[in-house]
Amino acid sequence: MAQTGTRLLATGDVRYHHPDRRRLADVLTVIRLRTTVDALGYAAEANAKRHLKPAAEMARLFADHPKALANSLAALEAS
Repeated sequence: MAQTGTRLLATGDVRYHHPDRRRLADVLTVIRLRTTVDALGYAAEANAKRHLKPAAEMARLFADHPKALANSLAALEAS
């Protein structure tokens, strides 16, 4: 990343704000793919882990990448 000047960020690939919204994400996928919930199959969210997480959880998840976490916090503070 030094070659491009980009910085690693800790993001978590968030799709929704709370785990309870997973089903809503699936419904939106159904609409986008023009299919039904019953036919969604592997296009559905595999689990409810793609939600916003508290800072302590992000620190635990990215314990091996503290610089990525620091870069993410700096990006948030800059906005």
